[in-house]
Amino acid sequence: MSKLDNPVNDAIAAAQVVSARLPMLAMGLAQPTKASQDEAVRMVTEKVQANFEGMMAVQAYWMKAALGLWTRPMPTDPVGDTIDAYSAPALKTMHENAERLSGAKPKK
Repeated sequence: MSKLDNPVNDAIAAAQVVSARLPMLAMGLAQPTKASQDEAVRMVTEKVQANFEGMMAVQAYWMKAALGLWTRPMPTDPVGDTIDAYSAPALKTMHENAERLSGAKPKK
């Protein structure tokens, strides 16, 4: 389980994003507009960016773990920590998109 959020909240946010974006994509194919094209470009670039940020977070996690071997014990769940580090940027983007696309006000 992700330490970042509740899996139920993650599933709800994913459903919100998919349900908001699928009609946009369908309408964008039928009647392309600048807004639909911009949203399609945003969908792709967000995924590439989240992947890159996730890979960088994994590298940072393992660099800290390797450099810390002399001063602290090995992490107890390195695989889970690696998965959490990799998925954190994608989860953050997904929750931001759910709020943006649903019109909900961001939580503070």
